[in-house]
Amino acid sequence: MEGALLVLLLATAFGADLQVSSPENVDVELGADAVVPCTYTLTVPPATARPPIIVQWFMADDSGRRTRLVYREEPHEYVVDTVPGKSEHVSLRPDNSLVLQRVRTLDEGVLVCQVSAKQLGSSEASTQIRVYKNPELTIKASTASIGVLHEPGKVATCIASRGFPASSIEWLKDGELLPENQEKNEELYMEGARGEGVVGSLHRDL
Repeated sequence: MEGALLVLLLATAFGADLQVSSPENVDVELGADAVVPCTYTLTVPPATARPPIIVQWFMADDSGRRTRLVYREEPHEYVVDTVPGKSEHVSLRPDNSLVLQRVRTLDEGVLVCQVSAKQLGSSEASTQIRVYKNPELTIKASTASIGVLHEPGKVATCIASRGFPASSIEWLKDGELLPENQEKNEELYMEGARGEGVVGSLHRDL
């Protein structure tokens, strides 16, 4: 809070206004490139020279500890910090958008874009990176006959595998969601689970 208060006081004292924005969330498919925009507006009082701008991108862990990934002092070229497992996947576009190349599951987390205007203070915005992979779906219809006096028979099985994060399966009949694990006197019900290699089965009582 002290740092945030200091920035506010500096901006007020010099009559400057610095605002930074980035999207709250960015969803990216596993293996694709993630582009995280960062834009800022700086208003300075009349007759005040525009100060040099420094843009820095950080990654933050669960404890809030930050590690800088890349920075640029405009209008110069960007510099990538040496961060094991990250440096070779990071670049910065001319508009200060951060690019994470060939995203992996370990790239999930919070990224912070911080913009500093020298003596006028600094401001920042954060973005949550969410990585996903669409599951592979396999649907198998049961070939077993269902007898009138037998236990409920399996009609079909849906298998969702190799997806990230964990998948869930829902069955619909005529556009209506089927109930899950209901009493056996229900005509149709669904059994399902969450996790890697999720299997859901549709059953029918006769």
